[in-house]
Amino acid sequence: MEEVEMQIKDIKTMDELEACQKIIRRQIGDEGNAIASSFRNMKEEYSPRNIMARSLGAVSEVFPFRQLMLNLVTYLIKVIKRY
Repeated sequence: MEEVEMQIKDIKTMDELEACQKIIRRQIGDEGNAIASSFRNMKEEYSPRNIMARSLGAVSEVFPFRQLMLNLVTYLIKVIKRY
């Protein structure tokens, strides 16, 4: 970002101004995309199903309780979505 600030000080023509604006727009777009991607990843990571899967996995190492509960939750979600 400091590079752009240095360029802004040295702008003498419209072409230089437009080039600098393009750089700034690209940087803003890149940061916005990174934030959106991070939000999507966090949303998926902390979905109710994933949270439940992790907690059940920690509780049941021997009994396939986790798989049974996930199947039950998936079924309940399908039933709820019908209505």
